[in-house]
Amino acid sequence: MKKIFHTVLGAIAMSAMISLGTGCHATNDTSESVDKNDRELVVFITDNAVMVREKALSYDLKVKTIESNSPAAQLIQSLLHSPTDKFFAVINPVTNAYITGGAVSDKVPPEQIETMFRGLKQASRVGSEQIGRLLPENKENVRLVVFSDFQCPYCKLMDNLVEQWQSEFGPRLEVDMIHFPLPSHKQSFAAAEASECARQQGKFEAYKEALFDNQDQISEYLLRYLPGRLKMDVRQFNQCFTLHQERKKVRQDQYFGQYLGINGTPTVFLNGTMLFNLPPEQIKAKIQEALESSKKPESATSSASEEAAPEAHPVEEATESPAH
Repeated sequence: MKKIFHTVLGAIAMSAMISLGTGCHATNDTSESVDKNDRELVVFITDNAVMVREKALSYDLKVKTIESNSPAAQLIQSLLHSPTDKFFAVINPVTNAYITGGAVSDKVPPEQIETMFRGLKQASRVGSEQIGRLLPENKENVRLVVFSDFQCPYCKLMDNLVEQWQSEFGPRLEVDMIHFPLPSHKQSFAAAEASECARQQGKFEAYKEALFDNQDQISEYLLRYLPGRLKMDVRQFNQCFTLHQERKKVRQDQYFGQYLGINGTPTVFLNGTMLFNLPPEQIKAKIQEALESSKKPESATSSASEEAAPEAHPVEEATESPAH
């Protein structure tokens, strides 16, 4: 329900800004063809929140000013339940998702605001660069992307389901697990780092499976024990893990999730579309539907091959769960 509210709020905010000529157009297009600047997060700030606006601009964020007490401002203020007419709202212009926001108060320490905008800038940069990860590499395939956390029990269940679907649908179902370790799970970030160290040796899938199988026992001891059991080069793994060689990769996955407005795991995307709180059977049905619609009919292929002088035509590229 929270994800749906965020999307509705984002769409209303963007529509309100566009109608007043102060907003940017929402593309709903996750393809690489969309200009990178049009994929960056947009920070809507009321004109009376001067300090917050200046701080956002100092991080080179895309800022749109809302006239306080305007119809758009009043609408967004009511949706945010802001007690004052000073507020801000961060929106993803690609998905129309509301990312974060709220009332502006003098009681909030400046360093807290600075930390927030620093993180938003990183999320905006990483997200606008990586949005293509949500789309299939082959246009005849479909892509299922799962934002996951190794200590989330629902992620373990989703991983089991995804393995079943991969077995059933075969290679036309592309799958990508993206790390989104939650702050409440103290070992999940380290587990994500360790799994990427295992990937260096071609053992990501085996290591991932071992982590989910021992989910209740995840600790540094387990993370360092598993490489030996999986017949990995333990020295190489320990060097990678101790030196945090994969920390940047995990951080970027987190920023990508933040960019998309994710706040829980598992969160599932199918061909760039977030699937809101759908039960497994409905996710499976949507995968089946997407596979059927993306497959070229054999009759059409045969007919085209029989043409005496076939002409090449440009193909238009495709454009862009239970929470724990």
